[in-house]
Amino acid sequence: EAVRNMAQIAEYTEAHTSYRKRFLNTEFKIGSVLDAMSHATCSMAIDVDAKAIVVCSVSGRTAMLVSRFRAPVNIIGMTTDVKIWRRLSMSWGVTPVMAEQFPSMDVMFCYAQKETTRILNLQPGDNIILTGGAINGLRGNTDTIKLETISDCQLRGYESPLARTLKHSNMERATLDAMFGAIDEYLPKFWQYLKAKGKALG
Repeated sequence: EAVRNMAQIAEYTEAHTSYRKRFLNTEFKIGSVLDAMSHATCSMAIDVDAKAIVVCSVSGRTAMLVSRFRAPVNIIGMTTDVKIWRRLSMSWGVTPVMAEQFPSMDVMFCYAQKETTRILNLQPGDNIILTGGAINGLRGNTDTIKLETISDCQLRGYESPLARTLKHSNMERATLDAMFGAIDEYLPKFWQYLKAKGKALG
């Protein structure tokens, strides 16, 4: 009975608290660069009306710092450590997600975007903020904040409009790259031809 009453009180308080106003009106004490990055991430998410903040973190510290600012935005905490994954479930507003090691930040952010879209059922036009650091296994190296807008192509499983076009055209990316390579190689000669033709025709 006591636990149920406490849960009801917590739910009522959460529903009647303006976290946006709280964030904008509070002068937070910033104690470190990581703290500043976390605050900037929350501020940017509010400014662009983001549907989610996605934190890719080895130690989970960045996700916890983002959580402490109580921004009115869903937080996805991605980590490769099952212990950190469990710990993140105790942080306010954080949905923990297990991930594998990735070869680059771009690949990591791409995966994070797909998972966030799936978990939160995002729609075309929705904004999300991604933050993380270099893929080197070190802790506390968050140094990147990125804004992404969900597109119809991404919802259909394509990485980009170009990927969708290539699929529908039955063309490999290598073929397209070879075509552009040939254009780059022979375009100067083509311009020379056009100039000579124009000069001959007066």
